[in-house]
Parts: sequence; C-alpha cells; structure tokens
Amino acid sequence: MSAASVSGRGGGAPRDQGGKTQWGLGGGTRGAHGQRARRARPVLALAAVAFAAGAMVGSEHSSPSPAPGLAARFVGAWARGDYATMYSEIAPPSQREVSVDEFAQDYREALMTATAAGMRVMGTPRGAPGNVEVVPVRVRTRLFGTLAESFRLPLVAEPDEGGERVVWSRSLTFPGLRAGELLSRHTSLPPRAALLARDGSPLAEGPASAAGDRGSPLGEVASAVAGEVGPIPAASRPALEAQGVPGDAIVGVSGLELAEDERLRGTPGGELLAVRSPIGQSPTASTTTQSPTASTTTQSSTAGTPAQSPTTSTATQSSTAGTPAQSPTTNTATQSSTAGTTAQSPTASTAAEGGGRVLASAAPHAGSAVRTTISPALQSAAVSALGGQYGGVIAMEPASGGVLAVAGIGLDTLQPPGSTFKMITVSGVLQAGIASPRSTFPYATAATLDGVQLHNANGEECGGSLVEAFAVSCNSVFSPLGVKLGAARLVATAERFGFNHPPGIAGAAQSTIPPAADIQGELAVGSTAIGQDQVLASPLEMATVAATIAYGGLRPTPSLLLAPSGVGGSHHAVRAVSAGTARTVRGMMIDVVRYGTGTAAAIPGVVVAGKTGTAELGPPAGSSSCATAAQKPTEGAEQTTGEHASESGGCTTEQSNPQDTDAWFAAFAPAVHPKIAVAVLLVRDGAGGATAAPVARQVIEAGLKAGGLG
Repeated sequence: MSAASVSGRGGGAPRDQGGKTQWGLGGGTRGAHGQRARRARPVLALAAVAFAAGAMVGSEHSSPSPAPGLAARFVGAWARGDYATMYSEIAPPSQREVSVDEFAQDYREALMTATAAGMRVMGTPRGAPGNVEVVPVRVRTRLFGTLAESFRLPLVAEPDEGGERVVWSRSLTFPGLRAGELLSRHTSLPPRAALLARDGSPLAEGPASAAGDRGSPLGEVASAVAGEVGPIPAASRPALEAQGVPGDAIVGVSGLELAEDERLRGTPGGELLAVRSPIGQSPTASTTTQSPTASTTTQSSTAGTPAQSPTTSTATQSSTAGTPAQSPTTNTATQSSTAGTTAQSPTASTAAEGGGRVLASAAPHAGSAVRTTISPALQSAAVSALGGQYGGVIAMEPASGGVLAVAGIGLDTLQPPGSTFKMITVSGVLQAGIASPRSTFPYATAATLDGVQLHNANGEECGGSLVEAFAVSCNSVFSPLGVKLGAARLVATAERFGFNHPPGIAGAAQSTIPPAADIQGELAVGSTAIGQDQVLASPLEMATVAATIAYGGLRPTPSLLLAPSGVGGSHHAVRAVSAGTARTVRGMMIDVVRYGTGTAAAIPGVVVAGKTGTAELGPPAGSSSCATAAQKPTEGAEQTTGEHASESGGCTTEQSNPQDTDAWFAAFAPAVHPKIAVAVLLVRDGAGGATAAPVARQVIEAGLKAGGLG
C-alpha cells in the first residue's frame, strides 16, 4: 500500500530498530523537529493500520495448501504399492463404492496390463483448474519401454475428514488415463523359434498354433525330449500375462519346449490403450490379449456392475473379487492376424465408439533358434533302448554337464534311488576315513540296527573287503557304515553331489534328502545310506552323481544349452569329494561291472564303471505294514534290505515282488577318460542289474561310436 511504502522510504520516514522508532537526523531546529513529529503522528498511525492489514492478507495467501501434500502422498504410495495408504486418502463417497481389496486389485490389474516393472514419481504436484493436482510419473514396463505420464487427481474438501480427499474413479488406476477411460492392451506373439539339436537338426519347428508337438524330421525321437506346446497352465498365467503374453497363447508345457519357453516364444508386441468405459460400467483395468492368429478381447471387471451378454462370440471376459462380469461392448474387435504381426490398434475401428487412445506400442521380436546339447544319435538310442517301458534315461557329458539325451521321465520324476545312492555313501565313508578299500567286514546275511534285523536280498551272505561289498551291493555292510558316518555327514555329502539343490535345468525336479535332524535313529540313517527311507532322486541327479565321480570329484552343472563354442554345458563345477576319493570310487564301480551286480552293462573292449540299484516301493498308498524313520518297529522284527530294500527303510519280511521295485543303473565310460555318463530308471521293473543295466549299455555303446555325440 502507498502508506506502507511511504513509511518504509524517504529521509524523514521512521525506522524501526529494536521496537523503538527513531528518526534520521535533519538540518532543522529542535522546535521544527518537534513540529514535524507532531504532524507525522497521524501518518504513522495510518501506516501501522495499513501494515497490519497487509500482513493479514499476505498470511492468507502464503499459507501452504494441503492439496500438493495429499497428491504427493497418494502418488508416492502408488509408486511403493502401498494401496492401503492410497485408499485412506480417497473421499468417503468413493470408499463406499469400492472396498479396499477391490481398490488394490484394480491397481494390480492395471500394472499387469501395462507389464509394469517399476514406478517412480518424477516431480512435485502442481495445481490445475478445477481443484486438480497433476503429478508426473514414469512407469518402466517390460513390453512398452518407459512411459512418462501424469496422474490428474481431482480433490474435494471433506471437513469431517480434516481436509481434502481424492475423488476417486477407476480412471485413476494408471497415469495418463482421462476421466471415463480404462486401460487395455492388444498383444501378439511372434513366430515361435526352432529348437535344434547340437548338430543343428531340428528337434521342434513350425508355428505353435495348437496343442501338441510341433513336429521334427526326427519324429518321436525328437518329441521325447522336445516336449509339447499347449494353452498357458493356470499356475503360469499371472506371470506370463504380466510379461505381455496373450492369455490365449500357445506356450511350452513340457520338455525342452517348457524349459526354454521364454527364449523360444520371443517378445510379444502390441499396443497399450486408453479405452472409453462402456456406458453403465465404471472404468476399470482391462487386459486385451491376442493369439497369433486371431485377436480376442478379455476384460476383467471389479466394478460390481451387472453382467451383460457379449456382443460377439470372440469377446471373452472374467470377473475378479467376486463381482459380476460385463462385456465391453465398445471394446470388442475381431481381427485376423497372422503370427508375427503386430495387433491392429482398435483406435481405427473402435475409437469413434469408445474413444480409444494409443498410450504406447511395441513390435514383436522373434526369438533366435535355441541350439541344445542333445545328440540325435544318442537321443535315438535312448528312446529305442527305453522302448515302451515306463521310466527315464539321461545321458550326459561328464566334464561339461551337457545333457546328450533325455528319454521318458528322466528330468521330472523322483523315485527312491536304492543302492545307486551307495556311490554317495561310500564317498562320504572314504572321505571321512571311516574305512578304506582294504577294510574288511564279516560275512553276514543281515545287520541289526535299533534292534531290527535288516536282511540282505534273498537272504544272501556277503562281506569281505569294502571293494567286494560294494561290487555285490552288500547292505549288511553299507547300512552300518552309514550309521558310523552319521546323518549330518551323510546329508552333507549328498548335498555336495547335488541333492537339495536346483538341478540347473528349468522344469527338472529337485532331488531331496531330509535334513539330518529329521533322520533319527540307526534304522533311519542306515536305510538312508542305501537310498531308501525318504531319499528321492531323478535320473538326472543320478547321472550327475556318476558324472561327478567320472570328473574327478567335481560336480558339473547340468545344462541343455550348447555354449557358443559348440561345447555343451556351463563348465561350472563344484567340488564334491577329493580327486583321490573319486579315483577310488571309480575303481570300485569298475568292479561292479566286471564281476558284481552290473555285469549286464559290460561292453567288450571298453572299461565301464557303474552301480546298480533296486528300490522296493513298499505297500500301496494308504496301507502300511512297514516302519518308517518316524515309527520304530517292534523289537526283534526282521527287515529285508539289499537290492530289494524297501522305500520305507527295507521293512518287508517277504520275498520282494519284482513289480514292486524300481530298477536303477548309473554308469560312465570309458572309465579312465570318460566321454559319457548315463542313468537309467525303470519303474516297477525288477532288479537294476537285470533290467536297467542292459538299457544303459545300449546308450553307452551309441555314445562311444564314431560321431555318436554329433
């Protein structure tokens, strides 16, 4: 004001110093000074009033508005995924329209639709007309890159709530949406890449247009390892749709098609859309998906609106949070699209009807052909040797871990490994110095643990040196040795050989042994030492155990992918046992094939090292005539063990039925400079030395032939 400005300027104006008004010294007399002071008093009074009024008005305009703080809290909570805090900031009428669970689900669905991988607030809120706060953000997506958008938050005064609140609608579930819009997407997959053997021949090729195998010139030999494609499994759907994969896509569901699905299917392409909400339906997050050959629209609704009949047969929809589904009548499109083309934006066909806008787009990118470690010759031999038997075969390069052949249930099925587990037990015993190859043991037909007699198979008497006991798989020797080794060291040894660790191949089962604390008592430890009780293994794991011995005690990491150098496997190895222990076990395995239980695997002119196993499966599910590790048997009870030991600790007193036993054989050859390791499992097919060893021999012979690994 002029009075205030005057009071602060000019040579005769007062200055405020410490609350005391002083005047600047002039050139007049004392009387004149007093006269001037008397004339100035009315002016000073007016100036003081004006200053006070200005201060009050200024304080009203300078006090910070609560709106930016509210907007910052709301969007900051969104970036953190803190939906409860967001919900607390919306107006009571909005809260009456949507529950906190539905509110959170709407935001999750929107982020999934956008393939969001991260969110970040990029600036401070700024006011806009209509009591709106604008907050800039960035959304990093898996499919559409990084989106720079803004939230426009309408606010309303809520005196009963102590301030302003957000007027919420489902168009606030994603930045960049306007009032009345919902989020949608159209995506498609590129042509599926080919799956190749190590020599470049196709194991699976062609479009993934229907469930089943894609076909190969190698026929069933290839499909045995390649696996099949099919609709997305329910358990995988959320993760795949979050990556932009169409909900009705055909993906890998078994074998290598599953293990390498991400590389084979490539990267989806399409458009992220803002689509007008149909009349009568509150805006909500939606997902538009497209198959490689046709476009279908799938919308998820949590608005709680009444269901409507779909306007076309190609529109599909679901409801979440227990609310009725509604067909997006203005967001329905039937489009013809061949594999590998980007889905057409609905802006041309539905923009006029539904107000669709393209927020972002991305072209699909086909994956490169995946070259595997599979040898066509060995794969053919493995499939042929297994024949129609229910079981699994794995062949592996010992030095690299590259898987050369997979037949049957070699990767994904777990069974008690029986006496093949003695490769691990004897390694632990030797490593701990409990026994040596020259150690001798009394000949006996049974061992007594926890007062229970564990008989050798068929009541056979065995003993002698450690080498001889291993060759004939003498359980009356190895069960007590397992007890001396102890549960802790036995489990630790098994884990160094790969038990309780991911096998390194997607979709492959993890072999397991219980924690040492759960293996209580001599009977449980002794049964575990011979591959029974609660021990479970896959053919892949037992091939890895054989490869570890073959590779001087270094455990290779199994792999199905051929390295750029053309050598299979990852070459990442873990020391399981010392090289000296591995050499000793190798010698003992040679004797198994030379004169022990594995003579059926012998190959003229080739030194083969192997170990048999026969795991008794026990009574049918739901019945039990045997004692487990948690149930100590009655004092004096007898148990039959050995190559026919029971899954629950060798707890049968009768002659084993061959149909109740799994046959195992694990081997490598040539024994001194190994090129191939093999494991065979035949479910309910008798003794390992009689049935599994001949299968292993056929695969080893194929692998040792000239060009057999090509």
